[in-house]
Amino acid sequence: MISREKIMQTANDYRTPFYSKLLFFDDQNLNIMKNVKRESVAPEKLSDGYVDPAVDLVNLCWGYPFVFYCEAIGKYVLYYQGWSRNNVVMPHHISLAAESDDGVNFRPFNMAQFGNCDDYILPNQVLPIKVGGFSFLEGQFFVDDNAKVPSEKYVALTLYKSSGLDYKAVVFTSADGLRWKLDENKTWHEGMNAPDYPISLFYNRTDGTYGIFKRPRHADRRSSVAFGKELGKFGKPSIVFQADAADKQLTDIYGVSMFPYADMYVGFIMLYHTPNYFELNGEKVSGLPTHKFLGGNVEPQLVYSYNGVHFNRFLREPFFGRSGFENGCMYPTCMVADKADDNIMIYASATREEHGRINKGEGRIVPFRMRKDGFCCLKSENGVAELLTRGIYVDGEKLAFNVQCEKGGFFEIQVEDCEGNVLEGYSFADCVTFSGDETRHSFVFASGKTFGALKGKMITIRMRFENARIFGIEGDFLVVTPFQYLRHKEYGEIPEQLK
Repeated sequence: MISREKIMQTANDYRTPFYSKLLFFDDQNLNIMKNVKRESVAPEKLSDGYVDPAVDLVNLCWGYPFVFYCEAIGKYVLYYQGWSRNNVVMPHHISLAAESDDGVNFRPFNMAQFGNCDDYILPNQVLPIKVGGFSFLEGQFFVDDNAKVPSEKYVALTLYKSSGLDYKAVVFTSADGLRWKLDENKTWHEGMNAPDYPISLFYNRTDGTYGIFKRPRHADRRSSVAFGKELGKFGKPSIVFQADAADKQLTDIYGVSMFPYADMYVGFIMLYHTPNYFELNGEKVSGLPTHKFLGGNVEPQLVYSYNGVHFNRFLREPFFGRSGFENGCMYPTCMVADKADDNIMIYASATREEHGRINKGEGRIVPFRMRKDGFCCLKSENGVAELLTRGIYVDGEKLAFNVQCEKGGFFEIQVEDCEGNVLEGYSFADCVTFSGDETRHSFVFASGKTFGALKGKMITIRMRFENARIFGIEGDFLVVTPFQYLRHKEYGEIPEQLK
């Protein structure tokens, strides 16, 4: 008979080593919290934003941007939609492009050279106005890094409208993000009632499916998600978010943008605080019965998920702070992690006007920058702060902290076993105190002890800090349950990771 120890050792030889990142959206990975405050950290606005020069024709308030670095031309490419300001001259909307050398300052990008359509209105137009008797209404662009076919790496999920009340979901694909082809074998919504935007496409690494956030129906301001094994073949959507009693009165869920981040999913929920009237100064708020369009503002807040299936709302407060658009509308639809400088870029379409207003030159695409893991933090307050993690299984050498100390601040750690005993050589007295600002700080112990020397053990990490904030912890470890600790102590069993 094969022993329990032999079976567990064989399983351990073939498993993938654990690697985790702990962010502090909630207290799930903590057991002790003293003198700390959880807060979101507004990203830095890098410019007042890009306005398409065709200001008499289009407004970018609903631009819903997508930005990527295009290797083929050595520049950043921005895709967005222009909302028609003149329904007589242009009774439809239009997909447009811009280019940039730095990902911040953009200029119109001549797309006519790529021959994507034969009905150009502007030289930076990306997709055709007409498809099979339907006219372009809205569209968003995405990159699929898990595409099985190279020619489908870039995806445009668009909405085309008939002359009546039919709304058709249309998909375009591209190998290089420049040359686009209609794919009639794919759709992102079945039927002729495809919802209005924004939408969001993401890949769920937990089960290998594609997820799409969208409204359940046209003009239905709630947020649903549908999944599919193939991009363009989604199942039935389920409602994920709708306004609740913790929201402001008369709030609608405008849309959700979701992005894989580390081993989580992080994004933005856009809340439309609708006007408390149907008519003002003789002007109706909408031409649709019971619908609101003119007036109110749109406010983005953070949402997150540990598995890409169940989603949580973070603090019910605006994420972008005093950006200049807090009384208007913001729609963040693109987030890109820049591995070169450890920053995160966020692109949003924004306007200082209330919802539905499209005055000349107001709508724009605005770039923001945020530090790695900088969505939220735990900040010391009222003296020395203390945190203690739940049990951790050590599986390698790396343990790094994303920490920012203010002038006169400090941060230090201590390693204990799961029963509260300090491990020799890993005490606060042994820890070399940190007082700087790093996104990947590895603590050193005067004893010469290392995190890697604890491989295969169950530990907890106690943190002590003042005038400092912590954004995240990452490394070769797995947070475990008390029962997993007991089975490891009794049988030497390696814990299992669940999502």
